[in-house]
Amino acid sequence: SRRSRFLLVSLFAAGPSREVKNAMYANSRSVILLALLGALHSPIAVGYTCICGAAIDDDYENDGYCDCPECEDETAWTCATCVPGCPTCDNVESTIACAGSSGGDPFTHFGNRSVQYWPPFETRTTLLEVGGMKLDGVVQDRRPDTDNRWFGKFILSSDDVDIVRARVVPGQALLSQEEEEEDDDEAGGVIDTLLVEAKLEGGWQNMTSQSNHLILDGQAALDFETRKGKFGKGRKQALVIKSPHMSVTIESAKAQKFPDEFRQLKYVHLDMKVDGLSKEKAITGVLPQIWGLVPMTPTVEAMLKKPESEAAPNVLV
Repeated sequence: SRRSRFLLVSLFAAGPSREVKNAMYANSRSVILLALLGALHSPIAVGYTCICGAAIDDDYENDGYCDCPECEDETAWTCATCVPGCPTCDNVESTIACAGSSGGDPFTHFGNRSVQYWPPFETRTTLLEVGGMKLDGVVQDRRPDTDNRWFGKFILSSDDVDIVRARVVPGQALLSQEEEEEDDDEAGGVIDTLLVEAKLEGGWQNMTSQSNHLILDGQAALDFETRKGKFGKGRKQALVIKSPHMSVTIESAKAQKFPDEFRQLKYVHLDMKVDGLSKEKAITGVLPQIWGLVPMTPTVEAMLKKPESEAAPNVLV
């Protein structure tokens, strides 16, 4: 558990017997353990020490939580980018979850809690907004086949002007001619599972895999990556967006709730992970409200209620 802060090792003053010492010396890799047994006579704390002197478990380094008062246990986060902030030195038990995400059909994850919510079909829903940067998501309407609400499109805008559009490829394209998959792979004919357009100096342009661009006069960066993991005739892909106010990763995802690959590919969709948010600007949107960072509006509260045509608990602990 993340709340188990210390691993205590109890050693006794008597030390090992002569027979044990001889056996340990026979194995060169046991010399360090022998030295510890002979020299230490009291419990010790094994872990990471914050600058202020507070100790935390070393497993908590780079785990997406600011455990130390200056967030020095994280390389990807600071107290400025970890939205809830940092704990005080005398309260390192109050770990701060920095990363949030939204995926599946859909669930949002923040800290150790997952909450399902039901955005409207085929409607731009503002998930995050900070410093003039806004990320909207659009849930695909796949009824009557399924009423699951997977995101099929994300739109990034700045001062209400669209600058990036990312959408998922139709799942049917990944299912066709699967027997030719290996040949296509070698020939470079793998299908993109994530289709990205960016508004650059010359207007809207399609981004190609393994490419990157600067937008907003160099204030934001786009990195389009192809990752490991086959999706039928395609591969898992991700768009990493970094800006001073908001950094997110959008990636293609299989519908893992199904046991068979046919439906996993048929309902391929997009997931989103928050990599950083600036606390210096006001944060709004559906996700910060669900996470409890800002007050919840009646509109967002209604999204937490499962439609009458569906039935299941919406909170997993």
